[in-house]
Amino acid sequence: EGGWQTVADKLRELAVQAGAVIATGRKTEQIAVGSGKVRSIVLSDGTPVEVSAVIAAVGPDEACRMVEGSEHMSLGSWKAQSRPIYAACLDVALRCVPRPEHLFAVGMDQPLYYSNHSASVTLSDNGSYV
Repeated sequence: EGGWQTVADKLRELAVQAGAVIATGRKTEQIAVGSGKVRSIVLSDGTPVEVSAVIAAVGPDEACRMVEGSEHMSLGSWKAQSRPIYAACLDVALRCVPRPEHLFAVGMDQPLYYSNHSASVTLSDNGSYV
């Protein structure tokens, strides 16, 4: 009910409780792999950090740039096979929903998606459905 920031804050809190170190203001320059395993990352200020796993929330070009020899790994294959997708979003707010029993729809013949997110969470100050 507090927006996406509450989800990010909770994730951060749980990660720190589990022993994660949050490094802000620096980005990852390199992901070092050896013997088929992630070994470390190197931050933009040159700081090396030993790690056992990496979640890279970046596209294939950026991920491959950070991993030396990625063209010989499944990561390189993923990059070669990937194609960009484009999306547009239109948020609509209504005072009443014409068919409240219809909460979700996915287009089978066209790439369309619909969801009444207000069915499970408050998204407006005035009771509108989004």
